Amino acid sequence: MRFGGRTAFVTGAAIGFGRAFARALDEGASVAIVDIDVDMAERTAAELVSDGGQAIAVDCVRSATTEDAGP
Repeated sequence: MRFGGRTAFVTGAAIGFGRAFARALDEGASVAIVDIDVDMAERTAAELVSDGGQAIAVDCVRSATTEDAGP
């Protein structure tokens, strides 16, 4: 367990490089699969869990800009 006891928050983790990175971190870490495509994020998280890991899918929707945040 290279990452035992650690938590990883990986953005863009549903597909591509983000997914590969999340799978690599699954060696003991609890992984949050964060993506705007929540369906694919849930699939990726389910794969990690079925392989014995700990993972959750997190819906990441950009709903505000920095201009909306105020001063």
